[in-house]
Amino acid sequence: MSEVKVSVVMPVYNACAYLADALESVISQSLREIEILCVDDGSTDGSYAILEAFAERDDRIRILQQNNQFAGVARNNGLKQATGKYVIFWDSDDLFEPAALEKLYQEAERTAAQIVVCGANRYDTVLDEVILTNVYLLQERVPGNRPFSRTDMGKYIYNFAGNVPWNKLYLREFIEENQLQFEARRQANDTYFVMMAFYYAKRISVVEETLINYRIATSTSITDGASKTPLCAYESYEVVLKELENREDYQGDLKQSFLNKAMSGFMLSLSVQSNFDAYRTVYQHLLEEGFARFGIDRQEKEYFYSEWMYEDYENMHRMKPEDFLVQKLIGTKDELKVKNSRIRALRERREQLKAEREALRARREELKARREELKAEREQLKAELREKNRIIKQQREVLNSRTVRYALKLKQILTLNGRLSGKR
Repeated sequence: MSEVKVSVVMPVYNACAYLADALESVISQSLREIEILCVDDGSTDGSYAILEAFAERDDRIRILQQNNQFAGVARNNGLKQATGKYVIFWDSDDLFEPAALEKLYQEAERTAAQIVVCGANRYDTVLDEVILTNVYLLQERVPGNRPFSRTDMGKYIYNFAGNVPWNKLYLREFIEENQLQFEARRQANDTYFVMMAFYYAKRISVVEETLINYRIATSTSITDGASKTPLCAYESYEVVLKELENREDYQGDLKQSFLNKAMSGFMLSLSVQSNFDAYRTVYQHLLEEGFARFGIDRQEKEYFYSEWMYEDYENMHRMKPEDFLVQKLIGTKDELKVKNSRIRALRERREQLKAEREALRARREELKARREELKAEREQLKAELREKNRIIKQQREVLNSRTVRYALKLKQILTLNGRLSGKR
């Protein structure tokens, strides 16, 4: 195989239901110079057999195995084997647009970026539909110059993109130089990697397109099971906090950006708990020590980028966990109504655009057919013109020949007349 441009590292754990679809969308990428490092994390279903079947079809796939140590360790082990100039960490149940790697790679090469971020949507497995979202890339917070760094971002270095690793292409040399690794924890093992990568990066760019469809409503996603280790997310942010606290520049915009990101992460951690005991554990930990540890309790309302953050912070101090949960559920229900209304409008607009696109496509085919007809007519006219020109030329030659003969005949007659006149 030619030189590897991108290494795709994919942790796999009991992803049998969706693995084939994910791999199909990887091997079908328009960028062909890739390697696919599938790290089986001790699967107990049929995942490994699927990996073997795909490896037989495509020699760009390499299978690595480990005991179940979770996705962070799997990504680290895949990274150790990577040989590509760039590396991306894709999950085994998501779907990827055919030109995703090519567009990310081209942007990285164009800007010499160490990180390239793209947009993503959510794909609901149960409803079998794509849910539009901008949470993975907030383009309005991206500076106009490309590439950019955290010093260009002001107070948004941690707030223009999600902490997920799978919508980011990394320069492998950059990862190695900064000794970046994923944490060996069940959940939120990517928080440290992504946030410290943004801290270190001097050249970041974006592809303002949606290239990834993140699958939700599954039982196999590596982000499921948050309640098995409810404080994982909090602890992952605390690891980053300890790292940043050792930096002289952890102040001003950088600190504000981090605390806002941490606050949204804490609230997300609450929302993904699947049982109330785990929910209460996170809730009480934040109130009893979490907010104080991060210094969130010392910030004013204006410090937070979103009004709901401060409102949630205040409500948590006034409410019991169960009351806060009910209040959030009611608010979520109202938000869903608004979102559903917007989604319906978007669907209607999408269908309208689809119909317009089909009409334009049909019109284009008509014009294409008419163009072929005109081309054929033009060729026919050209052929007829050539034939007429040939006939005219032939007639001209005949006429010229006759004219010459007539001239000679006339000359002879005149000469004869002259002689006869002389005799008289």
